[in-house]
Amino acid sequence: MSLTAEMPARDADAPATPALATRECGSCTLCCKTMSVWEIDKPNGVWCRHVKSNRMCAIYETRPQSCRSFDCLWLRGVGPEGMRPDKSRVIMVEAEEKEGGPKGFAVVLDPTRPLAWQEPTVRAFLETVRDRYGVIGMALGTRKRVFHAGQPLQTP
Repeated sequence: MSLTAEMPARDADAPATPALATRECGSCTLCCKTMSVWEIDKPNGVWCRHVKSNRMCAIYETRPQSCRSFDCLWLRGVGPEGMRPDKSRVIMVEAEEKEGGPKGFAVVLDPTRPLAWQEPTVRAFLETVRDRYGVIGMALGTRKRVFHAGQPLQTP
């Protein structure tokens, strides 16, 4: 299974997440539920009050800077179509190691569907990422776990 057709094997000098063709959010708003937005005091795990019908942002043109600058890895071209967050119920993000170490991969789980990552295609993709890059993080609300290559994935 490949992460993307163009994604190379990890190289010490290469960024963890290479720049690939970008995608569009469309009606996906899962980040508006799972991620915190400090500018509007929105905690992670709850829908943003500005999301309408779970499909669009009512303040898109004036949304906070943290919303403007956030791109999940699926938007950057990582993963197959089935990994789109509103389909897989997981958001792949770039994670910074402690103390300024190299960047890596993390998965933010939908709190209302915390076991969605266990769907066979999603699980296989996450295991491929974990094994290819040596580590993957997983977060559910404030609970976080790190899994190393070969280590069984578990919900945090």
